[in-house]
Amino acid sequence: MSLPFHILFTKTKSIYDKDVTPWKNLGLSQGQPKILYFLMENEGCIQRDLADWCAIEPATVSKLLDAMESQELISRRTKPGDRRSLYIYLTPKGSAVAAQVGKCFQQVENRVLRDFSPEERKEFFSYLKRMQKTLLEDISKT
Repeated sequence: MSLPFHILFTKTKSIYDKDVTPWKNLGLSQGQPKILYFLMENEGCIQRDLADWCAIEPATVSKLLDAMESQELISRRTKPGDRRSLYIYLTPKGSAVAAQVGKCFQQVENRVLRDFSPEERKEFFSYLKRMQKTLLEDISKT
């Protein structure tokens, strides 16, 4: 029996969330690994940048950042000349955990795509990016 796309996609995501998340051993909650990964390359960003990149609501990002600040993974501070916005930075502890998260992401990618050829991986990523673009375009129209 062939499964419809939405069932196949959600089942795959459920299995992935349950089985293939080595960053849980780092004491991170859902959503925190993505934020740490983004901050490795985008320190000093604002909360809205994180929300957009992670595709989660700003209020959810705020709660995640509160927890991460209490875990001493990030700090939020103003920049000279702009006291209205808070900018997010990794702490030394956050940088170390972010590096571990990056390794975890690579392990997960290698594990779940181990039966894909390099060409198939490239094609698969292309399809995922195209799906994401289509969904984002549809969201922006509503």
